[in-house]
Amino acid sequence: MLTVVLVGVSVSNRGLERKLQVQQAAIQNGQVSQQVGTAIVRDVAQVSVQAGNTALRDLLSKHGITISTEGANK
Repeated sequence: MLTVVLVGVSVSNRGLERKLQVQQAAIQNGQVSQQVGTAIVRDVAQVSVQAGNTALRDLLSKHGITISTEGANK
C-alpha cells in the first residue's frame, strides 16, 4: 500500500516539475525580451541625440521616454 502511495506522489511531483520548468522558461524568455527591448530603446535614444533626429526623439516621447543629454560627455 505504501509503495502505491509513493509511486503516486512521485508521478505527481514529476508533473509539477514539468509545469515549473515551463513557467521558468517563460520567465526567462520574458527577461531576455525585456533586455533586448531596453537595449533597443537605449540605442534609439542615443542615435536620436547623436544625429539630432527629432522624429526619433518625438517617437520616444510619445511612449513616455524622455531623453536627457546632461552629463553625456563626461
